[in-house]
Amino acid sequence: MTEGKLAAQVAHAVKNLGPTPKDCDIIVLKVSDKKFNEITEEKDCYIQIDKGLTEVEPNTPTTAAWIEITL
Repeated sequence: MTEGKLAAQVAHAVKNLGPTPKDCDIIVLKVSDKKFNEITEEKDCYIQIDKGLTEVEPNTPTTAAWIEITL
């Protein structure tokens, strides 16, 4: 994906998490397909599924977002 497409996908994923703490960090990682699958199986996360209108095939999982609370 182009940088612009990736930025849009990250924004969609974070927006779809719902309310997030105002002081939370947003961390963006680029990972392999294998690592993406490992993370999404391990975490309770929102997975952004692309509609396929521009750069990727329809129904492609593009990003994952979750809130991690540390004490």
